[in-house]
Amino acid sequence: MSQTLIPTLVFIYCSLVVVLYLRIQRFFFTVFLLVSIFSLIIGVVLLRTFGMYELMQTIESTHTAFWASILGIPSSIWQNHLLIIETVTKEKIILDIGLECSSIFEMTIFSIIVGFCPLWKIEIKVAYIALGLLYIYIINILRILIIVGAVAHFGGEVLFIMHTVVARLFFFCMVMALYYAMLTRDTILFTRKKVRAH
Repeated sequence: MSQTLIPTLVFIYCSLVVVLYLRIQRFFFTVFLLVSIFSLIIGVVLLRTFGMYELMQTIESTHTAFWASILGIPSSIWQNHLLIIETVTKEKIILDIGLECSSIFEMTIFSIIVGFCPLWKIEIKVAYIALGLLYIYIINILRILIIVGAVAHFGGEVLFIMHTVVARLFFFCMVMALYYAMLTRDTILFTRKKVRAH
């Protein structure tokens, strides 16, 4: 733990220095961009350092296996994050719920974008972030279930197309719907009010 914690703390300190300097110089977009990147890196490292990443993998695997069994898809969990699916031909396919499948990136980026949005007060931002994180978590479970269901019914040969194209497209569309509902629509309404006021 200490091997990654000390470099992470140094990285956080250096990141804060750079961001504060750019903020004072009024480079707002650069600050936003760097905070997004730094937060993502720091978030992933801290999640791994304190074992939260493994916990999140276990929770997502457990929820996916639970909903798969409700949908009648034979599945089980091995080593806390490996999802074993039984196909209609009794073939066993193992899916690793890894970093990309955990939706940590999307959750972090969403939180940063909402946190930086100047339209709302802090309590509205906190509520939007909480709702958004829950929504992203649910659609991520649905994304994994799409893959699991297809593999269970059609076999391992559909895994690549389902994971790379179909499920990813579903997830992308659902995340874009979230951004529109929470950010784009409110920004348009805010801009419209400002234009009418002038």
